[in-house]
Amino acid sequence: MNKLEMSKLSHEEKLRKIKENGCPLRYIENPTVEMCLEAVKNDGWALAFVKNPTAEMCLEAVKNNGYALQYVPHQTDEICSEAVKSAGSALQYVENPTREMCLDAVKENVYALNFVPPKFLKDDLTKIDYSKPLDNFKKEEIPIKLFISTPMRAKTVDEIVKSRFVASIDDNREMSLYTLGKSLELLSTADVACFSRGWENHRGSRIEHQCAVECGIEIIEG
Repeated sequence: MNKLEMSKLSHEEKLRKIKENGCPLRYIENPTVEMCLEAVKNDGWALAFVKNPTAEMCLEAVKNNGYALQYVPHQTDEICSEAVKSAGSALQYVENPTREMCLDAVKENVYALNFVPPKFLKDDLTKIDYSKPLDNFKKEEIPIKLFISTPMRAKTVDEIVKSRFVASIDDNREMSLYTLGKSLELLSTADVACFSRGWENHRGSRIEHQCAVECGIEIIEG
């Protein structure tokens, strides 16, 4: 289906196509509100092709696919909460996450820990008061970007982050190549990389550690 083919269809035929697959919305000139709503309900990614989405469209889009949050022009707590419940890693697109959003995100996907603001992490590695404006920090107190490498196989969130979150899920998956790639992308922006005890026994953590060494990133081993 292309733009020319879509233009030849009636309103009812276009609507039927969109209900089957939301993304062809991109080929419709001046789609109706009904078309846009049906498109995002079918495929959250279709929100990218809606020029002026309503709050209802945005909410339906993130319910279908949390990552659609990146196309939401005006975020609300309700929309963001639904997004991270649908896809934990969508937390990276939340402009002003709350602690509850972070908890929901991590429950859905432990990888979302990489996007949790430092002020919500109960971590002894830093004693910085993040409630202060950045301009009030002394030079030695300026927050740094911390990358935490924690083996995840057959561990619960409580076991991974201990006192940082009151949450518990099982994650028995090996680190996939996709997850490792995203992890290395985050590592590349970090000032310090912290490796939990036993990191050397896990393939993903060993790769992350070697990359940190090769790139000259400061390393802390638990």
